[in-house]
Amino acid sequence: MCCDTLILVEKCLFANYLYNCFILAAFVFVIVEQDYDMAIKLYTDAINLFPFSASYYGNRSFAYIKTECYGYGLADANKALELDKTYVKVSDVVSYKTVLNVT
Repeated sequence: MCCDTLILVEKCLFANYLYNCFILAAFVFVIVEQDYDMAIKLYTDAINLFPFSASYYGNRSFAYIKTECYGYGLADANKALELDKTYVKVSDVVSYKTVLNVT
């Protein structure tokens, strides 16, 4: 294996490590602490690092809705579906946009 390949593998492993850290930290703030504002911050940081993760947008959408920021929640749900059409976790948010009174 050449040096460039090893460096790429190390970068991928580090990215996976960061991914797992964000998921665990956000899980703790949402489930244990019910600190949705902190969860929003963590998911925003994660999205800045991994902007093509539908699950990050979907989870931040949930946190926004829990803080009654319905417009932001809907925008994140739409972005999650744009990134992954099969991501059903947020499809209810998009379906209920009229109930949320968001345009």
